[in-house]
Amino acid sequence: RADGGEPGVVVIDFQVIGRGDGSGDIAPFLGCNLDVELRRAHEIELLHVYHDTMHAADAGFEHFDDLIRQVDTAHLFWLVNWGNNAVMADHPNQRAADLFEQILVRSVSAVVERNSTQYIDALDWRPR
Repeated sequence: RADGGEPGVVVIDFQVIGRGDGSGDIAPFLGCNLDVELRRAHEIELLHVYHDTMHAADAGFEHFDDLIRQVDTAHLFWLVNWGNNAVMADHPNQRAADLFEQILVRSVSAVVERNSTQYIDALDWRPR
């Protein structure tokens, strides 16, 4: 705020615009932005805070397990997205290359540790 006070609302855009249930934003925050050890230590706690906050506002997922399933599935999307970006993007300097490497390491770690591939067969890929 211009007056130096605390902002009433903070919006974080993770660069991909879309309509969804929030898992598409939570997954890259946890799986791409957080250091692997930090994610491991706090992921479930952070998801509980998110779920409880949204549930109290009568929004989001009714059941915590549904949120977990969606976030784990979203980890797959982000791994493919960042993998594609890492291959296609221009790496103008070592800092950019290091950033993509860290994002990919973190994404792979999240997919493997959360066993996100278990949901591949359950996804409905048919056009609507």
